Amino acid sequence: MLRVLQEKEVMRLGGDGVIPVDIRIIAATNQDLLQLIQERRFRNDLYYRLDILRLHVPSLRERKEDIPMLVDYFLHKHTMLKSGVAFSEAAIDRLKQYQWPGNIRELANIMERTLLLFEGPIITEEIIGTVLRETAGRGSHPDTEKKLLKVQEMETIYTVLQEENYNYCRTAERLGINRTTLWRKLRSQQSSK
Repeated sequence: MLRVLQEKEVMRLGGDGVIPVDIRIIAATNQDLLQLIQERRFRNDLYYRLDILRLHVPSLRERKEDIPMLVDYFLHKHTMLKSGVAFSEAAIDRLKQYQWPGNIRELANIMERTLLLFEGPIITEEIIGTVLRETAGRGSHPDTEKKLLKVQEMETIYTVLQEENYNYCRTAERLGINRTTLWRKLRSQQSSK
């Protein structure tokens, strides 16, 4: 490895001639390599062959202004899961408030989980809040899907209620439930807030 890095040539196993190679090595770490060298856990000759150009990429919590762009990227990446889905401004703001201990990998997982569990054109702050709470382990339960479906159900109810100018009879009819059930769902939602 050291010879490849220094001389830019390799020799085949069992071969007797060197083969020039034109390669660039990109190495990444979140470890303090100088400390590891002092502890004799990393070779200093390898370090000095790799240490040509240093790029510091700040963690996601240090560059939260990138979150909207990353959300767009992951939405396009996962178009096979859902197309025509968008994040509300409040949902983006909620993502910006999170501390991201898992960095961009955690954001990618949250995006994929949300797209798999949520159906609808707009991902709201409430949906993101539920997914983030489950991810962070605060109140983590095996019934994440149930919570997300309840949020989605309430969003559908409120959307239809608004479209029907808050007429409970027509809203219940459109939703395929009776008026008492609609009233109970709305009442339980109000009491849980």
